[in-house]
Amino acid sequence: MPWQVAIFQILNPHTMLQEKTSTVVNFEDTASAFAGMANDELRKSLLLFKAMNQPLLVKAGMEAIQRHMRLPWVQRLAEETLYRQFCGGESLAACMPGVLKLQESGVASYLSYSVEGKEEQTGFDRAWVETMRNIDLAARSRALPFVVFKVTALGSTRLLEKMQRGETLKDHEQEAWLQLYSRVEQICLRAYEQDVKLLIDAGESWLQEPVNDLAEQMMQQFNRQGPVIYITLQMYRKDGLKMLQETFRKSWKNRYFPGIKLVRGAYMQKERARAIKLRLPDPLHETREATDEMYNRAVEFCLVHMNSLGLVLGTHNEKSCQWALQLMKRYNIAPDNPNLYLAQLYGMGNHISLNLGLKGYNALKCVAYGPAEEAIPYLIRRAEENSSLACQTSREYSLQRQELNRRMRLL
Repeated sequence: MPWQVAIFQILNPHTMLQEKTSTVVNFEDTASAFAGMANDELRKSLLLFKAMNQPLLVKAGMEAIQRHMRLPWVQRLAEETLYRQFCGGESLAACMPGVLKLQESGVASYLSYSVEGKEEQTGFDRAWVETMRNIDLAARSRALPFVVFKVTALGSTRLLEKMQRGETLKDHEQEAWLQLYSRVEQICLRAYEQDVKLLIDAGESWLQEPVNDLAEQMMQQFNRQGPVIYITLQMYRKDGLKMLQETFRKSWKNRYFPGIKLVRGAYMQKERARAIKLRLPDPLHETREATDEMYNRAVEFCLVHMNSLGLVLGTHNEKSCQWALQLMKRYNIAPDNPNLYLAQLYGMGNHISLNLGLKGYNALKCVAYGPAEEAIPYLIRRAEENSSLACQTSREYSLQRQELNRRMRLL
């Protein structure tokens, strides 16, 4: 028996093959999915997704918000639409009522400090302090099994780009890198000591290599007895599956448990625009179908090796979720396996998250938070990227309209 499987089963006997296998989940159950939303909330959400289903309208609206964000009425509009739908609140404490409400439906959460574009030391300092506070809060709450952070929130993207290009760092850049490394290590140590799982988020392809190297070093240091630190791998990249296999190979060679979060990716427009501008090969799959195929292949690879890793499946794709549930049944993986989570974003995908939670699966919500005026850039990017996936916003709109009609028939 491989050393990883043997040790993992000794430390976590409930992860061995069990009689309790995957059960059928109906993502059409809108009554359960939207039980926590009052009629007025549902109507507002319905109107927002209807608008997001029109890419040209979204693009014009987002550009207008960005240009005129300082105007009070524009800020109020953004707060009442994007912010209210996709953000849990301005602070960790402000998010907790929503987190606890999700927990009542069997859905766990992790809080994401969603402030972008801070390329100065004060911003890096603030993100580091906020991440440490996030870990301390998660250690006190069973509703928060994970914490997430972005390496680019703690250090300069220009520095990471230079490292990826293999350029020699100047003295002040070397000092900045050592500080960034130290802060990432301190965050990982705090999570390890407080038994909190830690997701290291992914970014753009042109600065991702040093981030992945850093994540692998942290996994090798802290994942000796089980998955604590998780790397995020993007399957819309043509090399996504290869990166996953190489990550697993390194963990096997160096005798640690990899933590893997699989996502499709969130920088599609930005990646393609850069490739065109610089006349570089497109790093992403040409079609959505190719991305879906690679994502599903990656899911199966991970589930085959489930006894040797920790896994978070970040997806709003129902077919991918059902594929994962089928594989769990095939490989006799229990719905409540403590090292397997299925995650969606706060404000969308409730028909997936809540129905999974009610059936005993480890459902997970990524809850963005931060001051409204500083979180808006993140929310604009999220809205723009989601608008490019017309079928997703259409699905959200369709199910919410279905639920509202169901309620009206009951009156």
